[in-house]
Amino acid sequence: MSTGCSNDVDSSPDAPKAIRGTLNLSAWDLSQDGPLTLDGGWAFDWMQLLEPDQNAVPPRWFTVLPGSWQPAQPDKHSSTGYGTYRLRIILASPQQQLALRVPQIATAYKLWIGSELVASKGQVGTDAASSRPQTEAEMIYFQSPSTKFTLTLQVSNYEYRTSGVQSSIILGTAEMMAKEDRSRWMTDAFLYGSLFVMSIYHLGVFRIWRKDLARLYFGLFCLALGVYAILISDISPFGWVADLPWKAMMRAQYVMLSVNLSLAVLLFSALYPVEYSRRVLKIIVWSSILLSAYSLLAPFPLVTYADLLQIVITIPAAAYGLYVLGLAAKRKLDGAFTGLIGVLIIIALYIYLVSDGLRISESRILMAVGFILFVWLTSLIIHFRFAKTYREAESMSRHMREVNTGLERKINERTADLELSNQSLEKMNAELARLENSRRRLLSNISHDLGTPMTLIQGYVEAMLDGVVDKPEQLRKYLRLIHARIIGLNRLIHDLFELSKLEARQISFAMQELPVREYVGLFFERYELEVKNAGLSFELRLPSKEPGPSLFVMIDVDRLDQVYTNIIYNAIKHTPAGGTITLEYTVGAGRIVTRIGDSGPGIKEEDLPYVFDRFYRNDKLRSSAGGGSGLGLSIAKEIVEFHAGTIWAESSPGQGASILFVLPVFRPKDGG
Repeated sequence: MSTGCSNDVDSSPDAPKAIRGTLNLSAWDLSQDGPLTLDGGWAFDWMQLLEPDQNAVPPRWFTVLPGSWQPAQPDKHSSTGYGTYRLRIILASPQQQLALRVPQIATAYKLWIGSELVASKGQVGTDAASSRPQTEAEMIYFQSPSTKFTLTLQVSNYEYRTSGVQSSIILGTAEMMAKEDRSRWMTDAFLYGSLFVMSIYHLGVFRIWRKDLARLYFGLFCLALGVYAILISDISPFGWVADLPWKAMMRAQYVMLSVNLSLAVLLFSALYPVEYSRRVLKIIVWSSILLSAYSLLAPFPLVTYADLLQIVITIPAAAYGLYVLGLAAKRKLDGAFTGLIGVLIIIALYIYLVSDGLRISESRILMAVGFILFVWLTSLIIHFRFAKTYREAESMSRHMREVNTGLERKINERTADLELSNQSLEKMNAELARLENSRRRLLSNISHDLGTPMTLIQGYVEAMLDGVVDKPEQLRKYLRLIHARIIGLNRLIHDLFELSKLEARQISFAMQELPVREYVGLFFERYELEVKNAGLSFELRLPSKEPGPSLFVMIDVDRLDQVYTNIIYNAIKHTPAGGTITLEYTVGAGRIVTRIGDSGPGIKEEDLPYVFDRFYRNDKLRSSAGGGSGLGLSIAKEIVEFHAGTIWAESSPGQGASILFVLPVFRPKDGG
């Protein structure tokens, strides 16, 4: 990074940069291209506190932000002092609502947009006595005065080791910046919430089992890490209580750094007490205690070097921690390899963040991921140890129970095994009985209903062989009769096998949830044209009260379509021309009732109980001699019962017949 009087400033090919105090955004649309950092060369007036209408006393310097102001005054190297930054911004067009994100600036500042004072943190002064430090990031929403306006930023610092504006100031539309701000808060809240929940959980477990010191240290570490993260973030006490002493909060940050390191090494020494040297542990802990004392007692700005001293202690401690994890992994201790991989990932992530110069928003997300990954992996190591201890305790307890119970337990186990075997045998016997019953009924039906068609076919063939049929016209007639009988036999055999599989529950059903609103109109549309082509009227009667959107049926649409086909085709066959077939639905009491009625001759009262039996001959309307297999209603009955429903027939002679079936309805759990 270059600073000073030259024009050499940072620039990237995709975003404009400030050059000698001017940022030209005439080719950058904030609403389309998004927010951008106001990085680059700002005008800087050293040791002058200027307001927007005041002119600077030469010489004027130019310095690159983000960065320190020290190179702007090459004859001096102190980070203390004061000065005024200015940046003239040129927009492509007037913007209605804009937002400016100002980072934490050490250690006090005032900001004007145009001639309006929009932000002030701490008290800017010309010496330590007249200034009051306060660092807090802020989002400023404003309406641009015109397409050209100037940012005027007064900064003073007498308390911190570094000076100037160390992070980027970001400009964007109010909407986009508000969205980014919400995302920032959500990321922070998730991080802190995760840390505190983890802390409460492990401290709670330690309260139950006091011997597990690793949980105590880990719970305290998560708590301390969460407190430190809050102190250095935008969600900090500075934003909640404006009068909190800034110096006290800075000392608290440095103390929490030392506390975190101490708890981390105590945690690893508790996880791997054999591998972790007690001497090294004492050195690191006492070094952290001395650094905490330095953070509490050293004067400002010397105390702000505490984080650098912390790095001097942390790097050797981290290196030794890697050595301990590597040694534990080599000895195949529980969780050691996982912890080693996790620490290496976090170190690589930190090096990447430091070396790659990511934007603040990106680095915050990655650091949050790093924190969560470290905490999660450490928690996983503790759980590995706990699981191992639990397994060993469980194994010992199981062994003791076996010794104490002895033969009685073995008898109970064998009795339980026998009961399970008996249940399995009963289930198998029931299944075999179902299959045997289905087989017997299938054979009985084949001998029952295949006899007549086969006899007729035999008679036709014998007549042709004996020469009774000798004319070509008669021969074709007999062949057509034989062909029709064979088609009927194929249909009968197919229906018999399908019915047998349904009874034996050997057919799979593709069940799906279907809203009742869709169900009541689905099948009417499928059969409306066929009924009308048969010269009949087809009427749909819906429930008087429309079903709510949360009512569903669980059905196999294709199988249920087979039920409708068998019933409706049967109704078409037995309804005289000009008659009417009705499809009526009724919903209530956790069920939906479907009624399919016709205006045919009806069914005799004594035949109603038997209409769903196979090949019931008294009901001549269902006889297979009429072209059907005589199994349609039997198949429909099996399908409806598989859907947990019931089916029956109603009729009055001369007034038509109705087939009714009931299906359960329900409300999905997630639908209320």
